[in-house]
Amino acid sequence: MEVAGFAKTSSAFFDIIAIEPDQPGVLGVQCARTDDAATRIAKIRSPKVWAKAERWLAAGNRISVMTWAMRKSDDKRRRWTLKVEAVRLEEET
Repeated sequence: MEVAGFAKTSSAFFDIIAIEPDQPGVLGVQCARTDDAATRIAKIRSPKVWAKAERWLAAGNRISVMTWAMRKSDDKRRRWTLKVEAVRLEEET
């Protein structure tokens, strides 16, 4: 992912906000360990935060939960791996 700019944020549910070339709106990112992905998504969808997240998404912006885990690669080295999950207005079934 090429990022044109980013900033650390003090919002209730983003750790980072970023602008990506050729992508619409602003990307709000929640960062965590891979084990915590479901918890972070649940936090964003909680009644306390969801109204803000809905306004953010309705304005044409995006939300991603980016998580990392240490995994062994084919050459037996341990490497950090990234998993990205988008949060959308409608939950995918």
